[in-house]
Amino acid sequence: MLRYEIEALLKDGITSEKRYEDAQMLKKLYNTFISELEYIHKEKNQEIIDERTLFRVHQSISTGLVSNEESGALRARAVRIISC
Repeated sequence: MLRYEIEALLKDGITSEKRYEDAQMLKKLYNTFISELEYIHKEKNQEIIDERTLFRVHQSISTGLVSNEESGALRARAVRIISC
């Protein structure tokens, strides 16, 4: 995604149809990041980042993008990650 596309998505919720999955993932990343920051700030939390924390964050980001079995869990198959 280009910078102006990312800005339009985060500010106005507007995205290109052909990049819908990318937009979904970016929006989930943003929402999870904000949610985690609010949790840390509100509770003055000093949570240890452990395996459980990472699985919880992964589940928040991946819900609706991968199967329920793979959301918040280690995958048994290889995953391909590409960038623009």
